[in-house]
Amino acid sequence: MLTAEQLIALPTVLEIKSELMRNKPPLKVDAETCINQFDPVKHDVFDESIRPKKMIQKASGAKDANGKDLYETRQEEVARIALPYQEIIVERSIGFLLGNPIVLEAEGGDGSDQQQALVDMVEKIWTKNKLDYRNKDIARKLFSECEVAELWYLVDANDDYWGELSKGVFKPKVKLLAQSLGDILYPYFDLSGDLIAFGREYRLLNGTQVEQRFDLYTADLTIKYLVMSNTIESILPNPFGKIPIVYYRQEYPEWYRVQSMIERFETSVSNRADSNDYSGAPITVVKGQLEGFASKGEQGKVLVVSGDGDVKYLESNNAPEATKLEWEMLKENIYSMSQTPDISFAQMKGLGRASGIALKLLFLDAHMKARTKEGLFGEGIQRRTNLLIEIISKVIDLKFGAIAKIITLVPVFTPFLPLDEKAEIDAISVAVSAGVMSKETGVRNNPLVSDSDVELQRLKDESVGSISNSVM
Repeated sequence: MLTAEQLIALPTVLEIKSELMRNKPPLKVDAETCINQFDPVKHDVFDESIRPKKMIQKASGAKDANGKDLYETRQEEVARIALPYQEIIVERSIGFLLGNPIVLEAEGGDGSDQQQALVDMVEKIWTKNKLDYRNKDIARKLFSECEVAELWYLVDANDDYWGELSKGVFKPKVKLLAQSLGDILYPYFDLSGDLIAFGREYRLLNGTQVEQRFDLYTADLTIKYLVMSNTIESILPNPFGKIPIVYYRQEYPEWYRVQSMIERFETSVSNRADSNDYSGAPITVVKGQLEGFASKGEQGKVLVVSGDGDVKYLESNNAPEATKLEWEMLKENIYSMSQTPDISFAQMKGLGRASGIALKLLFLDAHMKARTKEGLFGEGIQRRTNLLIEIISKVIDLKFGAIAKIITLVPVFTPFLPLDEKAEIDAISVAVSAGVMSKETGVRNNPLVSDSDVELQRLKDESVGSISNSVM
């Protein structure tokens, strides 16, 4: 294990990359495999080395010397049906974790106006960088590729960017880094698990030349290398005092435990499609000599056979039911073992009007998964808010230096749940009437109220008006 200074001192960029890779914790599934599994077009059913074309004997149209048909061996395409369960699992995980925006709560501050100004600046950065939407992109990359990072940097700000909050001339921007975006990520942790350096390898088009580049970030420096020439393009001081990277990682993708079931499902569905191509249309089996056949479109069709002949359709009695049973079992296990609710129209249309407690029980497993993911994802969001406070207090506006040392912005997650508005309002009404909840708290928790402060003022005005009318 090297220190950040020892890492930078290595003589070549290849040695730096080698040291970073040696220290990188391995993933159970590499990023390229994850990306291929997430993309339905890259599933194994489309790989001819895994699901080859079918070799068949087909009449060539020629005959031998005895007048018999000659046959030739040909390749025939097989059915290839991909089922995008990986995408469904990831998107529903994102929906339950981030369906409601993350709320930032201040802890450890002094409650001063300066503290509120700092919080407002963080929230402005959050809004300007559209982080509520970026959070979903980050979660999508994390859940499907197992690693993703945020790179924060500064650009010039317009005169009115900060308004009355600050006279700062810079504003923070963020860029997502992931393998699907063309980046190779090299986190470097010390023995205590702290990130002490971070490398990013990528390609950049410079005129007509494609350059392979490598950037190394530490708490003190940002060093940019040109890989092919093993030269340093630039060395810049890091004014933040923290590595400008927020790194997210998990060992395997969301569908890891059910991948084999998805592959079996795709194979079975594709095989059934092949079978339907051959036997979906009726096949007539004739026993004996067929003497006559009805014409196309003829009413009251009759087949004439001689002797003890017989005519019947060729059909399978057991195979379709066995296949259907397997499909139902696979579908149920894919959803349940990935803690993903089946909220398709076919499933939900028979549910009827469910009560609030019934909805909570229905989505209990998905909420348990969201709470587990909250620990992993929330740690990254916490690092982001800490980094933003450092950027503000050390570069954008030094007046926040003192308050930045004592305040922490904690992310609060609220897993998504369909609301039973009537039940919510009834519960609030009972609590207010029983004297265990104030009217103000009731208004703030009312799902039909979008702006509680405005609503409270309206209620106050209506109350004053009611008293005036009674006096008159």
